[in-house]
Amino acid sequence: MGRNRKGRQCGGYSCKKERFVLLQRWQQEVDKISNKNALRRKTQHRLADQQRRAQGVESVRRRVKLDILADWTNARLKDDYIERIKREGALSIASEIGRARVRIAAGAVYLQNRAVI
Repeated sequence: MGRNRKGRQCGGYSCKKERFVLLQRWQQEVDKISNKNALRRKTQHRLADQQRRAQGVESVRRRVKLDILADWTNARLKDDYIERIKREGALSIASEIGRARVRIAAGAVYLQNRAVI
């Protein structure tokens, strides 16, 4: 070490050792705090990643549910449309049969009337 004005040496072995021990303890405290902070940051990042993944999974589930619901609705609408077409077809066939019966009946009446004359 350097010398002071009076020519004596500043600090002997015990003083140096004390400073070394203090420096070592200070470095240990700094390491402990920095390790805690690093661990905290790591857990925060891990939690954020889990939340991000969970949100991704939830959005996929929501989209799948919406797709299933849309497909189910479209299938019901298609079934309703097919049923309506069948019903309309059956009604038109029934009305045609009814008209044909009327025509046949009218023709039979006409033939009867003609035979009578």
